[in-house]
Amino acid sequence: MGCGCRKPRLLRIVEGWANVVWPDPRIEEIAKERACVCNECDRVKKIGVYVCGECMCPLTAKLRSLAEECPLGKWKKEKLNVH
Repeated sequence: MGCGCRKPRLLRIVEGWANVVWPDPRIEEIAKERACVCNECDRVKKIGVYVCGECMCPLTAKLRSLAEECPLGKWKKEKLNVH
């Protein structure tokens, strides 16, 4: 399973962690919207941290990676418009 993009999953998750360290208000808004969906999902697991039960990615990073998408199709990858 994967998001269908060409960027390897590890790099997508590293992108998410970078967005945790250097937050962008637009990405945080996307992460909040995604978290609302994940909070209702019965596949989320807690193994010290919350992870997606489908791909086992840590949600803190997964939700903040614009290249990531839900493996169950509940939310899609995003592109930010740069002005």
